[in-house]
Amino acid sequence: MSFSKLPPDAPLTEHLLKRAHLWYSTTIIQNIIQGMMLSFYTGDHQLFSIMKKGVLYCICLILVMLVTGVFWGTWFTLTRSLDQFPPDNFIRIGKTIIANVAWPMRILMPLTLVMLLWLSWTSFRKRPSFYFFLGSLILMVISLLITVGVEVPIDNQIKTWTTETLPDNWTELRLRWNKFHTLRTVTSLMSFISLSIGVTGDVGKNEDVLKY
Repeated sequence: MSFSKLPPDAPLTEHLLKRAHLWYSTTIIQNIIQGMMLSFYTGDHQLFSIMKKGVLYCICLILVMLVTGVFWGTWFTLTRSLDQFPPDNFIRIGKTIIANVAWPMRILMPLTLVMLLWLSWTSFRKRPSFYFFLGSLILMVISLLITVGVEVPIDNQIKTWTTETLPDNWTELRLRWNKFHTLRTVTSLMSFISLSIGVTGDVGKNEDVLKY
């Protein structure tokens, strides 16, 4: 449907709504931008509210995906084989990973928790999506507690190790780190899945608003 095929006296709202089929053929980010423009020109506050929620969904999904990717990527590509590395290689790899992720995760993890908390707070009356958002938040908090309570203290020890000063129980510490890293990988994956289910369910409820 093009604007030229509409009757000349058709209201602006009709012109714009006839273009709503673009929502089903473009990416989610394009949909959000188009929807916010549509709601602005038509004065549809309900649609604008949905679009603002869509932006929040995108931000939360991206942040949780990034956190999960850090844990999953490390587990999938490296930590499953930690016991195969000799001490000098283990120390070098460990120090390199710690240096690469320490500062970014200090920003990424708290920001993710804040956004998930905001999403849960603003979705309190949207059941059952709220429960999935809350579940995602709780699982991410568990991932943080594992990181701060178990992984970081061991990381701080690894940063001081050399092949000459390696403690006698270093293999036990490595095993403990690996087990808890696997656990936080699982909790972060479950957090992403729970968030995705909540977003999908809530978007489905708004489908009628987006139809033309």
